Amino acid sequence: MSKTLSVLLAALLLSPCSIPQHDHADAKVERKKGTIYKSQVDGLIGALRATARRGEAGAPARGVLGCDVRSTAKILVAMGHCHRRYHVSDGPVVRPSLDYLLQNREADGSFGDVETTRWVVDAMKIMNPDGFAEDIRACETWLAGQDAEAASFEDQVHQVLQNVRADRFPQSMADDARRQADGWIRQPATLDRAAAADALCALAACQRANRIMDSSAEQDADAPWTASQQKAFAWLFGQQQDGVFSVTMPVKNDKGETIARALIPVGA
Repeated sequence: MSKTLSVLLAALLLSPCSIPQHDHADAKVERKKGTIYKSQVDGLIGALRATARRGEAGAPARGVLGCDVRSTAKILVAMGHCHRRYHVSDGPVVRPSLDYLLQNREADGSFGDVETTRWVVDAMKIMNPDGFAEDIRACETWLAGQDAEAASFEDQVHQVLQNVRADRFPQSMADDARRQADGWIRQPATLDRAAAADALCALAACQRANRIMDSSAEQDADAPWTASQQKAFAWLFGQQQDGVFSVTMPVKNDKGETIARALIPVGA
């Protein structure tokens, strides 16, 4: 908690006045715990698998989930991090795609450009870190010698967590991907594998971010807050508007009169 926010909370707790009871029922948004976007993740993976087995919707070979190396790697990364936690042990599901990646390794050990190689490394790490240990080291050595950097799946998860507000949680941050997935689930023949890879990563990133928040909430449940402190927290975060807190408190002026004064807004 920032120093400024701590001071603000202390003022709330020590003030003799009662906290005003505003009706925020209509605006209140609850964070969903547990697995989110489950049906979309399962359904989209199912659509990718079904069309890949038949060699449809742009699959480069039977059983390959993406349309090229990058999209295939992205799909494997998302599958490894989603609620199903796919692994190399799920052979018939992931093995054709893993084999496809390895078949497309360049002579210098990379898988093309920096971004594609980064995703392939992440796919190997989540699917079989021990089995691909030498391949991972070779790729990371190559990446270290490049000037450019590429965003990873973990960067997506971090971005989701950065965008959490009192009225916005992971369960609503991949709604565009959810709508895309629902459409492809209904009509697998319309599947765009590159777009589906991005959508699956967005859904899985929100799932992972929500698990992190679940774990953090469990740890926070052991914090020694009193009932009055919890009430103050609840009211304080209810004042947040677009990531900014603005609170009006009763104070004494120079004449000893009680007046209402807005405290300086505190960035979330």
